[in-house]
Amino acid sequence: MSFKSLLLLLCAAACANDRQTADRIVLDTIPEPPIVDSNRPPVNVAQVLDSATAREFREMSVLIDAAMPEILRFPPDSFPEVPPNVRAELTRLGCLIPQTYVTSVPRRDNVIRGKFAAPNQEDWAALCSKADTSMVVVVWGGPRSCPSPIERNADRNWMQGIGDRKFGFSRAIGVATISEIDQHAEWYDGPPAPARDHDGLDHIFMGKASTTLFCHQGKWVRLQGAN
Repeated sequence: MSFKSLLLLLCAAACANDRQTADRIVLDTIPEPPIVDSNRPPVNVAQVLDSATAREFREMSVLIDAAMPEILRFPPDSFPEVPPNVRAELTRLGCLIPQTYVTSVPRRDNVIRGKFAAPNQEDWAALCSKADTSMVVVVWGGPRSCPSPIERNADRNWMQGIGDRKFGFSRAIGVATISEIDQHAEWYDGPPAPARDHDGLDHIFMGKASTTLFCHQGKWVRLQGAN
């Protein structure tokens, strides 16, 4: 029934001074509520969200698989600044040096020099990738040392979105000086370095956070990195 027709009926009933007729007209025009199937199970919101999350994860996994062959990996001999004995050791281990997504040729990253065990000892560290798995290798320059290699992890775990549905390798290493270690400990309420006479090795997930690995008395100690 149209609004105009309802209005005419109400006026007619009111003019006839028939309140019951008016009430009946109004009630007759109210639509019946929809029938609810009580046997139908309620929607499980958690399951719907889980399904959407699983679909997004599968899509992300496909994109990461497509990006893995694009990771630049250079042989040790591509780093002429590195001493021959260090390059020989990395080659013996079968290392290729993976580059982050921000690396631009001819720049080379992820081979670093520092004093990682003693103040008078120069050491070299490299990120070594083999069969889509990378680890940190330290070639010690003297008698002071800690276990190597360390931090073995699949390269795909270090891929992150870089825009336009693309993923890039984001694992890097760097030198953490004592002043930087002190600064991070102060800023983030982290533990102090157990010694103050040599560097730490920064293990970095670019754009996210890092952990500082500190060689002390033959063991690696984890310290607060940058957040």
